[in-house]
Amino acid sequence: MNALVPCQETDAAPLKRSIDDLNSKMEAQETRVLVKVERLEKRLDEHDAKLKEVPSMNQIVTAMEEMFSSKMDSLDLRISAQVKSIEVLRTTVSQTDELLEQLLETLGSLRPSAAEPSEHAEAPVGV
Repeated sequence: MNALVPCQETDAAPLKRSIDDLNSKMEAQETRVLVKVERLEKRLDEHDAKLKEVPSMNQIVTAMEEMFSSKMDSLDLRISAQVKSIEVLRTTVSQTDELLEQLLETLGSLRPSAAEPSEHAEAPVGV
C-alpha cells in the first residue's frame, strides 16, 4: 500500500494546481463582475437623480392647464373688444345712414321742382 501513496500524492499535485488556477480565475472573474455592478449601480443612481429633476405628469398637466387658461382669458378679452368695436361700428353706420337720409331730404326740399319757374332762371334772349 505504501507504493500507492506516493502515486496519489504525485497525481494530487496537478489537481491542486488546477483547483488553485480555477480559484484564481474565479476570483478575477468575481472582481470584474463586482466592478461592472458598481458601475451599473453608479449609472442607476445618476439616472435616478435625473428622473427626480423631471417634472411629474401631474405638474406638466397643471402647467399646461394654467397656460391654456391664460391664453383663453386673453382670447376672451380680445373677442370682447372686437364685439364692442363691431357694435360701435354698427351704431356709427346706422347714425351715418340716418344723417345721409336727412341730408338727402333736406337737399330734396331745397331743390326747386321742375314745374315751378326758377327765380334765377334767365329769360330767353331774343335775336
